[in-house]
Amino acid sequence: MKLFFLASVVCGIAFSVLAVWLAVDRKQTIVRTTRVTRTVVQRLETDEESRKVINKLMEDLQTERTALQKRETDVRSREEALRQQQEILAMLKADLQQVQSKIDETIVRTTQSEQANLKRLAERYGKMDPDSVATLLTKMETARAAAILLLLGDRQAGAVLAAAVATGSNGVRNAADWSDGIRRMASEQGPRK
Repeated sequence: MKLFFLASVVCGIAFSVLAVWLAVDRKQTIVRTTRVTRTVVQRLETDEESRKVINKLMEDLQTERTALQKRETDVRSREEALRQQQEILAMLKADLQQVQSKIDETIVRTTQSEQANLKRLAERYGKMDPDSVATLLTKMETARAAAILLLLGDRQAGAVLAAAVATGSNGVRNAADWSDGIRRMASEQGPRK
């Protein structure tokens, strides 16, 4: 027990000496730092070259700051212009979609009207002589002639094709082109009912 008490006293004295030593050393460090700082400040104050360098650095910093502010302003105006252009593009896209839907509607109406016209024409051609129909069809576009033949009854279309073949090599070529057109259109429409 006495040994423990003696060890505690020795440790306490050692810690006290260490604390005093650190405090003195710290105080000396603070004093040295303060002296160095004063020396630097005095040198900066008295040294004209250093002042010129500092002034030049300050001017450069101000110039750089001004340039950065100008760039920031430019970026903001470009962002605003881009935003406006995006709004214009969105409006144009909406307008374009409306125009496209109107065009699609017009195409559907035109197609339906053309189909009705072709049906009426096919009905009239169905009442005509096959030789006359073959002559008329040779003056039309191949696709239109094939569409009319497709709308005629099978027997009537066959008679017109036979009349075209009877006219010679041009008639054979026309009949072959019309038949190919009929085949394509029939496959696009699907089987007849």
